[in-house]
Amino acid sequence: MKKNIALTLIAGMASSGLFAQNVFADNLYMGARAGQSFSNDACSTNHNCNDDDPAAGLFLGYDVNQYMGVELGADWLGKYDLNYMDNGTLSRSEHNLSAITLAPKFSYPMSEKVDVYAKVGAAYMQYGDDSDYVPTGTVGAEYHISKKWDARLAYQRYEGMSDHVMHDMDTDLVTVGLSYNFGQDDNAAPMPTKATEPAPALQPKAEPAPKPQPKPKWVMKQHNDVTDKSFFELDSAKLTDSGKEALAPLLATLKEYPKANANIVGYTDTTGTKAYNKQLSKKRAQSVADYLVENGIDKNKLTVDGKGEADPIASNATRQGREQNRRVEVTIPEFEYKVKTFNGEETTTKA
Repeated sequence: MKKNIALTLIAGMASSGLFAQNVFADNLYMGARAGQSFSNDACSTNHNCNDDDPAAGLFLGYDVNQYMGVELGADWLGKYDLNYMDNGTLSRSEHNLSAITLAPKFSYPMSEKVDVYAKVGAAYMQYGDDSDYVPTGTVGAEYHISKKWDARLAYQRYEGMSDHVMHDMDTDLVTVGLSYNFGQDDNAAPMPTKATEPAPALQPKAEPAPKPQPKPKWVMKQHNDVTDKSFFELDSAKLTDSGKEALAPLLATLKEYPKANANIVGYTDTTGTKAYNKQLSKKRAQSVADYLVENGIDKNKLTVDGKGEADPIASNATRQGREQNRRVEVTIPEFEYKVKTFNGEETTTKA
């Protein structure tokens, strides 16, 4: 009996993970799945026929964009003990059933956590020494556990395999799976917790001047475009610990300059409906405001808004771009404050 080609492909797919981070890594993923297969029209008689069995496989995929990709799968569909008529005599055959599938994948994001998808393609099926090419289709759903890990539930159908044992056999496969995204980073870059001290204001040359209080212009620079993807939990308005830590400089400035106001605006990517995204973006902006109020900032000094999918700063066609678009921007408009000059007098200046 010739070697099962699916097992060879599975081994090759597993080894591909060694170089995946260097080839198309940004949108490349790999996973494993397990479940149950069920075949129809596989036996001439139901007596002494085993046409269902546990199944397992691997898959390797590449996302072209948010909605379309391509996926290669190699599955062992079980060991089938079948019977068939051979020149009027009932015969038996017991072999492994396997399949190799190549298909485009079409996805639609229901939310930041859940995608539904469908695949329609071709499969090479093998039963012992016999093989056939058949059409195949899949429907499923994916749940984004984290930036690197996705879980999936899928139903796949292989249509009309025929050889000297089986004639127009259909096989159904139900699986659960787990995939790893090579191009994603679970560890967000740390945000600065201290402001860079600005240069002291120019003073008359006659006498050395004491260093004035720092102006909070750095807040506009550092917080005008907050894109740290670890600020919020996925599909949630709850601030993470790293998000709270990154807001520490803003909190310190607003406490030091009580006359300062802050405009807080939330944004999302294009995943989900526009109405849902607008609501989520405002909830995230409100979470930032609530955190500032809880730590002593006057709520009347804060304005909150959510703009949903508007004003993207990166392409929503890639995962990395969508992560950047899920952000909260905080700006501090210009305000006046008093600072002492070198001779001890107070003067009003703007920041």
